[in-house]
Amino acid sequence: MRSLLTRALRRDGFETLVVATGTDALEALASEDVDLVISDYQLPGATGGAVGAMAARRGIPAVLVTGTPEMVSPEELEHFLMMLPKPFSLVELAEAFEALRSAVGRRRSRSGVRARERSSAGVIAAPAPVAKTGDGER
Repeated sequence: MRSLLTRALRRDGFETLVVATGTDALEALASEDVDLVISDYQLPGATGGAVGAMAARRGIPAVLVTGTPEMVSPEELEHFLMMLPKPFSLVELAEAFEALRSAVGRRRSRSGVRARERSSAGVIAAPAPVAKTGDGER
């Protein structure tokens, strides 16, 4: 999933910063100039809910991706433009990207930044892929 999201953002002209833990995502949000966030919910160190809350405090649009939507509280969900439950379709992914692009455009308009004045940056918070073992276990 990480590589799919990274490729899709780069194709849309976004630089990407990929992190594997919630803690790293929170640090990136605190120290980097970020335009958008795509976060998994179950992350080591801090949940995607915490990542979304920090993004919301900074006015950064975010999308939540999760295989366990039942774990996400309504309060956490309020911090995200939308939630993509896994598995999601390419149509759903395209809708999420369109929502992010629109939100980034509105945010830049409010701040007076034109689209070409600086590169776009996106944080993708997703756990590192787990390697399969020879017996098919992860």
